Amino acid sequence: MSQKALALEAYEELTMTHGALTTDLGWRTLRTTGVTLLKEGDELPSSIDAFIDSNVEQLKHQIQHSQLSFPVFVRACPLNPRPGVLESSMADNWDEFTTVATRIITTMMSPDPSDKPMYDTGLIDPYGTVIVQPYIDADASAVVSPNHYIMMGRDNDGVTAGKDGIIVTIPIQECSHTKNDMKRLNIDPQLIELEFVSELSHKDTGVRGVMRQKYEPVQDTRLVQLRGCEGPRPIGTPPKGVTISGTFHGAERINIKHIHLVSDNTDEQLDLMEQALREGMPDGSVVLHPNGSHLSHHAGQCFKYGVPYIASAVPQVGEQWTQAQLGWVVLDNEGTYEPQAYDPLDYSDEFIEGFKRGFTNFARQHGWLSNHFHQYTGGPINDPAECAMYAGGYVAWLINATLSVGLGEIRHLPTTTRNATALPLATIASIYGVDAWKKVTQRKHHLSDSRTHYYMMIEEMPVTLDSCISMLEFAMKCYQLEWNAGYGGKKYYESCQNAHGLAQAMKSLLTTQGDEQFKEMIFHANLTEHNVHNNDFFFSKFISKTALNWGTDPRLVTITPKSFFSIYYAARDIMESTERDTLDALPILQLAKGITKKSMRETPLSQRDDSIGHAMLYLNEMQRHPMGLFRNHESKNFIPCGVQDCIVCAQWDTEVKESITPTLVPIPASHDAPFPLADKTPIQSAQLQWLKVLSKQLNDGELTATEMTGEKGNGIAKAMAGIFAEGYHHDMQKYVSNIIASFGTEQLLLLSNKKNGEKEE
Repeated sequence: MSQKALALEAYEELTMTHGALTTDLGWRTLRTTGVTLLKEGDELPSSIDAFIDSNVEQLKHQIQHSQLSFPVFVRACPLNPRPGVLESSMADNWDEFTTVATRIITTMMSPDPSDKPMYDTGLIDPYGTVIVQPYIDADASAVVSPNHYIMMGRDNDGVTAGKDGIIVTIPIQECSHTKNDMKRLNIDPQLIELEFVSELSHKDTGVRGVMRQKYEPVQDTRLVQLRGCEGPRPIGTPPKGVTISGTFHGAERINIKHIHLVSDNTDEQLDLMEQALREGMPDGSVVLHPNGSHLSHHAGQCFKYGVPYIASAVPQVGEQWTQAQLGWVVLDNEGTYEPQAYDPLDYSDEFIEGFKRGFTNFARQHGWLSNHFHQYTGGPINDPAECAMYAGGYVAWLINATLSVGLGEIRHLPTTTRNATALPLATIASIYGVDAWKKVTQRKHHLSDSRTHYYMMIEEMPVTLDSCISMLEFAMKCYQLEWNAGYGGKKYYESCQNAHGLAQAMKSLLTTQGDEQFKEMIFHANLTEHNVHNNDFFFSKFISKTALNWGTDPRLVTITPKSFFSIYYAARDIMESTERDTLDALPILQLAKGITKKSMRETPLSQRDDSIGHAMLYLNEMQRHPMGLFRNHESKNFIPCGVQDCIVCAQWDTEVKESITPTLVPIPASHDAPFPLADKTPIQSAQLQWLKVLSKQLNDGELTATEMTGEKGNGIAKAMAGIFAEGYHHDMQKYVSNIIASFGTEQLLLLSNKKNGEKEE
């Protein structure tokens, strides 16, 4: 029976007896059925055709018995590992299944065209097994060498078939659960490759959509193969300037005399290569495999037969190539190559490109790229240029993710601080625009109080780096307010400060790509990566701590499919993105800096004819009047919002009028009622004349209500307050009463404050 089929069957039995620890890591197999063609030592059937038909019918019966539904995947499992030699295909119905199964079994029972057949029967693989499983329309696949590496690519076989597209690799040390289960299965971890697939649950949103989900992409992952191998492929960190992967199986240098080119990734090309290897290639041969990888079936076959393999089409006959490092090769015709240490700055252009893509395409799950940031700074085990791109995307995530959590927490400001005003939330609403908030959050009537909507807004509408720096400064100022325990405050301030330093370091690196700037960026990235809030690590609201742990502590990396595929999808999203246009928030932030508590009393925010004024109308009553010092309508510190029909402002308006009317300006039925101190105050003819003119202009309509409740009214109120400070003459009272009756709340407040000698906060 096939090694792959036996190993899979044994693992399934282990899980059924509750002895598999790896189920805690999320290992799940597929319902599997199959047939083994011949046992070793059996005589060949007299009729190969009848034998084939019999096995196809047996498979049909087992499919029905196992209650498998279409589509199904028909997998050929050779007796001994022969990576990629035999076909495996999907079937969508009974007719397709019959065709596929017949074709696969026919191939296995056909004469081996090689001059050196693998079996004495002369057939290709008569002792193999054919298994049938539910078909997974995989978005990603992975090959895992326990204790060495996890390598991922697209579709069902992006790694093994050498398909185009990115290959994402992470190193792994010892996974104790895997070690335990392999021991119980009597499998040497050094001689096994585990193959997993992942299918996204929300295909309609694509990779971009799942990157915006919470904690990790929603996906279905399955263990589909435990494939024997010759051992882990040698993979190390490329030396400085080396970008071509390949292995010479122990040789330091090779002189190329013969090239076998794998021209495409079809099964036919793979079969031709395997046949050529089995028959023996000439001395000095090398297999060239453009778009290949260390874990492709092609590399596996070369590893088995000891033939040099280079994942490139560049080498030519007559050239000398040197094994620069495990898994990396370089042209060296002079034979003088001396490896130099890997230098991440050699890939600073790719790092910056990744940063730009990630910064303008923020997604909550890009934090899974932590591992590649640390690979990039310390030494990657796959394409260093691609690793640099992922690292840049991760640094962008650190900045935007901190901004997201920082702005999201400010939504609590109205209820968990004692000295906040409406300005912060009005500014946030203004930066992105009320229409955008309504579109993204579906909140038509007021600014959302859901943290998720703040994250979504930053994902949908990227800002410039300078804007981000200023927004982090804005958030830091908010966190200097007095916050209740468990909200905002010092921890949020420090985390935003860390990200602010990182953003400034990146701005410097974008200008000058030098060693000093690079080290400064790494320093601030490490600080930001360890951000915390009052109860947990800073990014716990939307991503698993595993994402960051796998970068900061490689010992914590385990063979957990949902986690390592999350890394693949994050990397793929960066590679498939392009830099987007950004929003300049600096004008609004500068506008907000010029607004003081005093100016908000003189001109309530909602009465401003600018974006912040318009945004005020989108805030609800609590957002316009945060709890605490400036909400108390009985206090001199009260700040009106100016929104029509605001209950809080109406209460304050009543208080102001009641405080002014009985003491400052009595308005009796008769205009003969005296003002305080009237008989003792000498009349000033200029003041009296001014009051007469104002009163007449009001009566004649030359002064409108709008003017009297605007800036002009403010000036009049201040002038009248000066008159009252010196005392009043009874001849003035009827004019004063007429003027005050036309004032609005703001003008009455000016009179009240001046009259009572109060100091504004």
